[in-house]
Amino acid sequence: MRRIQVKSRALTLVLTGLVFAACGDSPTSVQETIPVPRLSDLALAVDDPVLVGAGDMHADCAGTTEDSTAALVGAIAGTVFTLGDNTETGSTADFNNCYELNWGQHKARTRPSPGDNDYGTPGATPYYTYFGASAGAAGQGYYSYDISVGGSAWHVISLNSNIAAGTTSAQYQWLEADLAANPTACAVAYWHEPRYSSTRLTLSSKMKGIWNLLDDEGVDIVMNGHSHVYERFAAQDENGIAKANGIRQFTVGTGGKALSSFVTVLPNSEERESGSFGVLKLTLHEGSYDWQFVAVAPSTYADGGTASCVDVPGPPVASAGGPYSGKEGSSIAFNGSGSSDPEGGTLTYDWGFGDGTAGTGATPSHAYADNGVYDVTLITTDESALADTAFTTATVSNVAPTATFNAPAWAPPSTDYPLSLTDPADPSSADVAAGFSYAFDCGDGIFGAWGAPSSVTCPGVGTEGPLTVKGKLRDKDLAEREYTATVQISTSPPNQAPAAAAGGPYTGSEGTAINMTGAGSSDPESQTLTYDWNFGDGATATGTDPAVSHTYADNGTFVVTLIVTDPGALADTASASATVSNVKPSATFVAPSTIPVSTGFTISLTNPNDPSSADVLAGFTYRFDCGSGFGPWGTATSRNCTSRSTAGSTVVRGRIRDKNLAYRTYMKTVQVTP
Repeated sequence: MRRIQVKSRALTLVLTGLVFAACGDSPTSVQETIPVPRLSDLALAVDDPVLVGAGDMHADCAGTTEDSTAALVGAIAGTVFTLGDNTETGSTADFNNCYELNWGQHKARTRPSPGDNDYGTPGATPYYTYFGASAGAAGQGYYSYDISVGGSAWHVISLNSNIAAGTTSAQYQWLEADLAANPTACAVAYWHEPRYSSTRLTLSSKMKGIWNLLDDEGVDIVMNGHSHVYERFAAQDENGIAKANGIRQFTVGTGGKALSSFVTVLPNSEERESGSFGVLKLTLHEGSYDWQFVAVAPSTYADGGTASCVDVPGPPVASAGGPYSGKEGSSIAFNGSGSSDPEGGTLTYDWGFGDGTAGTGATPSHAYADNGVYDVTLITTDESALADTAFTTATVSNVAPTATFNAPAWAPPSTDYPLSLTDPADPSSADVAAGFSYAFDCGDGIFGAWGAPSSVTCPGVGTEGPLTVKGKLRDKDLAEREYTATVQISTSPPNQAPAAAAGGPYTGSEGTAINMTGAGSSDPESQTLTYDWNFGDGATATGTDPAVSHTYADNGTFVVTLIVTDPGALADTASASATVSNVKPSATFVAPSTIPVSTGFTISLTNPNDPSSADVLAGFTYRFDCGSGFGPWGTATSRNCTSRSTAGSTVVRGRIRDKNLAYRTYMKTVQVTP
């Protein structure tokens, strides 16, 4: 019934009893001679539990058909249900003197539901008095119970269509709680007035909300009376639309009152009978049920079948992960991949980050514009539009703002000088919008008051020497960052460090000099600089000339470093790259110009050479073609070629290759003479 995953399921039935003669339906004629039921057709012993019953007995001591249906019930073991209109007037006399004589014989195993005729006496007091606790609380008439089947149970619900049943009613709210507390896989509910009946032109809206709730929660069967016919519907929803996992309704208003006629056959009506009294027998199994309409003789009408309990998709289970933490302005990675769907279906993920923004997907990222603690919501939805919600938090810490601190390198004695903080920045757009405040220390160790000005003019200092000055800024959340600089108080400017520029990037070939220059370097005082080069291959050079050249022994990409130093020993460093390409090796190809027919000859490569000393040191490999294709690479510098049997010419070739697989090819034409 409920959205759970089990192999053995219990079934819940909803039964409604209707008496159309009391509610304005036109009854059909009834034979004066009441037949005796065919008891031989009924089995008193069953392996699985049984629910058996009908509605609309209208017991009034005047009719005898209810005696026959009561006899059918007496021959069938199991729990007895009634679908309302148990008596004609609902009076104490009808219950004690009439109902008691037939259906009342099974009172001890009866779980009833009331009909409108039972409410013929105000408040249906005789009904509640007669059935006692078996009818639920007096004035309510709704209750539930379980019937054990093997290792599980069917949940059975009896409802009251004679009182308020809307979504705000006490009955509806009770039903919600009852279904939540009893998540069995199979369930059945019953009450008097049906939602669907082919004996009238319009649908009954009285129990629509109840039906919708039962359908949403996966109830399998609804049973009703009120219409004095037997009718079975295919599984459908609250709007009468066929639905594979919807509710199957049985109308069994055949307990004794004169029968009715069908008016308009509804779309999902599968079986109808308006000429037979009888009862419905439901045999309950784990995960399925059998139904059988048992007719009073001499009718030969029968209806029966088997169905499985509905499998209602369960909602997904959302997992928002977390709690999360991060910094304002920086992305925080969220992870909802712990969410699951009981059917293994595809989920969609809808995030609310708590700052007015949203995201989708299982693993979104989000950057918060301001610090704080945010309530994060994740809604996961499955392919059946069922959803679940999970919650977590994201704690976002504040980040101190940054700026550029500007202070002069020196100032003359007794001369005012400026301090400033420029280009303020903060990863929080909220902090930027709110603005920053600033404070400065002009060297006396005391910061001035916080304020909006981002600069200050410091008074001159009469004593020469280094002076430590400071500046700081803070955001709206009082997170601050402090900067420090040194101002040299002197009559002349102090020496300032040079700026190095290594030039480049440089390119060239191995074994060939590459020219480099540090001429872009500078010194604030235009002093002569010393240039210290490191070429990245272990070689160095030093001098006062910014220009230098260097020959690399091997190919590759090298990091060239330049350190420039002024006479005051202040220095600066810069770097550049030097990309050195490989050069093919060379050699002398030796082969004869002519050879006689049938005479072998030798070809060779001599005097190998390479501008890369590293390649020369590593050695070379060779391969030769005597006219029919190259042989393999090897260290041999020559190859003996076989003789030619006919005069003519042949092209021979030789190749030399270095360690980097760069090779050079030589060729020569050899004349073969007679």
